[in-house]
Amino acid sequence: MKVSPYSLLQEELCHDPWKLLVACMLLNQTSYKQVRKVIWELFERYPTAVAMRDADEAELALLIRPLGFYNRRAKSLRKMSSDF
Repeated sequence: MKVSPYSLLQEELCHDPWKLLVACMLLNQTSYKQVRKVIWELFERYPTAVAMRDADEAELALLIRPLGFYNRRAKSLRKMSSDF
């Protein structure tokens, strides 16, 4: 895979549509640097849509808390993962 000079998180995740959607949801109204700090731990803990769908919402919210809007985002991530 050719890497662009922009080092976009989306480029690193383009092979997995679900992970790409998660990243895009987290990047809304949040800086790239902040998302980078939590996204790999998030994917380690919830590697698939099924794992995130079944996640404890409070635990998920705690993990993404540094990004802001964490309660709403946790609910949205679980819903998107369920629909996925």
